[in-house]
Amino acid sequence: MPWVIDKKHSYVGFTIRHIATKVRGRFRDYDADIQFNEQDLVSSRFSGTIQVASIDTNESQRDDHLRSAEFFDVARYPTIRYTSTRIQALGNNLFRVYGDLTIRDATKEIVVEGEFAGPPRKDPWGVLRSGLSATGTIDRHEFGLVWNVPLEAGGVLVGSTVTMQLDLELMWEGASKA
Repeated sequence: MPWVIDKKHSYVGFTIRHIATKVRGRFRDYDADIQFNEQDLVSSRFSGTIQVASIDTNESQRDDHLRSAEFFDVARYPTIRYTSTRIQALGNNLFRVYGDLTIRDATKEIVVEGEFAGPPRKDPWGVLRSGLSATGTIDRHEFGLVWNVPLEAGGVLVGSTVTMQLDLELMWEGASKA
């Protein structure tokens, strides 16, 4: 069954270490081709595209730096892409997805783990909905995101490990958006 993301009720974001704390951000412009089989999750397939210019860390100067050639280089690489290659059911609505992630000009296989919200349900307006949440980690250096500044006391300004978070509410494509 074809599904679409309800962006009003979804989140595509990340967390990364900054000196002694973590910075959170999100992407506001993204889309996906979702072939979601709620009866047999492992036969589902999806691919997604994020418009990198839509990055939002709640700090415009940092966002501009992230868009620059020192990080994502939006002028040359405007999108991040992910395509699932295999889904493994783990029981109790839990799953593991293997897929290819492309950032800048690097493509690497990554694994995300998540939870399926269960059987689709109709909302009060008659729209059939389902959803999923997933997390995964990447080493940003593997994707050419290597900018950093050494700290006087040791260590670096920005961590290497990025934790990605997805919370997607899905609507059956044949239904009107609510």
